[in-house]
Amino acid sequence: METAAPANGYRTTRQLEKAKELPQASDALPQYGGHGYVPGSRQEEGFVDRISHLVLGVGSLDRSEHFYNDVMGMDIVGRGLMAEQRPHAVLRMNTGCMLVLVEDKNVVPRRLGTNAVHHAFTMTPNQYRRLLEKVKEHEIDVWVDRAQYLAEGEFNVNFRDPDDHALEVCCDAPEASEVILPNVGTIDCGPADSFKVGDVKLFKEADVFLVRVKEGFLAMSRWCTHMNGRIIWNREHWRFQCPYHHATFDRCGNATGGQPDIDALRLYPVNFSPEGHALVDTSQVIHRACFEPQQASKPPKVAVTA
Repeated sequence: METAAPANGYRTTRQLEKAKELPQASDALPQYGGHGYVPGSRQEEGFVDRISHLVLGVGSLDRSEHFYNDVMGMDIVGRGLMAEQRPHAVLRMNTGCMLVLVEDKNVVPRRLGTNAVHHAFTMTPNQYRRLLEKVKEHEIDVWVDRAQYLAEGEFNVNFRDPDDHALEVCCDAPEASEVILPNVGTIDCGPADSFKVGDVKLFKEADVFLVRVKEGFLAMSRWCTHMNGRIIWNREHWRFQCPYHHATFDRCGNATGGQPDIDALRLYPVNFSPEGHALVDTSQVIHRACFEPQQASKPPKVAVTA
């Protein structure tokens, strides 16, 4: 079976590492919540291009201006520039969106018992790394609300500004587009004739789904080709699903919805032992844009169910 070239310019192949606090260094733009929208790719069906400005009430203009400039990295534009009688300051994000801080001695931002109401920002990996340095420098308490919902290569941190406004910062790191190998070598998936056409079986130690289709066997990587989320098999809908950004794939690994223009699930070579066992070589990865019949490995006749 021929190993196809990466269809979407994948970076490199690596072994899965333990969870880490910092992303790889990069100035690449984020994908805005993992949903594929980047600056300049305007959605024709939408009427809103981006937020013009965000207004926050703050108790001390000096204190909050310093926080959003020094910790969050926003540029100070000036004071008293808006049609607002109260003291206020204008800061600018690198997307052009403005943050307006209005001094208000009666600010009550916190909603007890929930962090659902918050302001979320995206950063490049290098900006995110700088942010964490500043957060530690200022001894700001941080937490991660969405740890169980983050795909490999997504980073997220939550904290509060000096007025107790809840903030979230997200980052899409280069790890999200790297190919992850399970580092378990060749695995024996058992007798090929124990699989009926249509069967799907997960081998957790390798993050591999072995699927038997009418053309033969497919060993598919469990890592979503969108942003390296671990997919699951939904038998009721006959679909693979990524719980992170809603990508779905059919039993042959073709993308079927949720994320446009992503590749089919990656494959590993399938061979067969003299005894008719299906052997999956997880040290080699096969990239593909879509399913083609020749991608399936046919078992020897002795292992074919009559």
